[in-house]
Amino acid sequence: MTKASFIIFTLFTLASISLQDNLQLGLTDHFKKWLKDNKLDTDFDFNRGELAGGSYGGKQSDTDVIKNIPLIFIHGNSDVAAGTNDTQIGFTQTIQYMLTNGYTQQELYATTWGKGNLSWLEVEVHNQQKVMLVRKFIEAVLAYTGSSKVNLVAHSMGVTLARRAIKGGKFDDGAETYDIGVALTDKIDTFISMSGSNYGIPDCANQAHYKLYCSYYNGYWAGPPESVFLKALNDDTTREAAHIFALSSLKDEFNFGTGDGSIDFGMKTGAFPTVDESHTFSTQQFSYLCMRDVTAPLIKHLIDSHTMKDFNFDSLFQQGIKCLWPSNY
Repeated sequence: MTKASFIIFTLFTLASISLQDNLQLGLTDHFKKWLKDNKLDTDFDFNRGELAGGSYGGKQSDTDVIKNIPLIFIHGNSDVAAGTNDTQIGFTQTIQYMLTNGYTQQELYATTWGKGNLSWLEVEVHNQQKVMLVRKFIEAVLAYTGSSKVNLVAHSMGVTLARRAIKGGKFDDGAETYDIGVALTDKIDTFISMSGSNYGIPDCANQAHYKLYCSYYNGYWAGPPESVFLKALNDDTTREAAHIFALSSLKDEFNFGTGDGSIDFGMKTGAFPTVDESHTFSTQQFSYLCMRDVTAPLIKHLIDSHTMKDFNFDSLFQQGIKCLWPSNY
């Protein structure tokens, strides 16, 4: 295990959190029935009932009203949708924030696209199964809610999986060839990337291909050039949404290294060509994991205002939100 991934693993396993007892995890019975009735639960298991917090979202009944544009969360490498234990919590804290700031359960959605197992941290790659799961989940939420658009927030590997799922098209990364479908750009209002590794990660710069998540074909090979999957993604000018934002941090242990990584590379990999506005944090509160958890007020602001130019960044920690896993450098 490399230095960067060891630190992430340690942060996951030593974390201790306090979560609201009344957060109903998993997909609602109403959503699960709708998926079954529409035969959308055969190819992919969106509920992931075997995991603690393997999914979230849905109506309680047909009478539930959707007022906000539905918001979909795509988690990062080896994480889960909305966990409750000390190792992986996914977007639980952001979901809690949104629920206390005008959103309802039928407007917030998440599923787990991977194993949900930390031992898979260095072997997860971008493949057809993951891309298509994310794609079909987006399509399912659109159809289920009857909304013409959704908003999407992604963290870490969820960023690159979601970008490919939205861009669509016939795709060949040298490892697999598959047809994703037409672009979903006109179905996504706001796309927010957090700690994305769009040009690879420092840990995969000139690394041997035996490290699976550094694969030259569908991993985080940093080259230059980046892996076939990432290069095709970045060369594709299809937009991910009407409004696109990227958030990164100098204290991100994966994308900037553990204090000795390249700042120039970290700044590059945290964004991508179609981004409208980006912001790079520089304090220890914005580690790789905390980027996922402490940015909820900014996420809501971007969804509502479609710009971060008027956002008061000092307000992030004035609303009771805490960074549980600050960077150690």
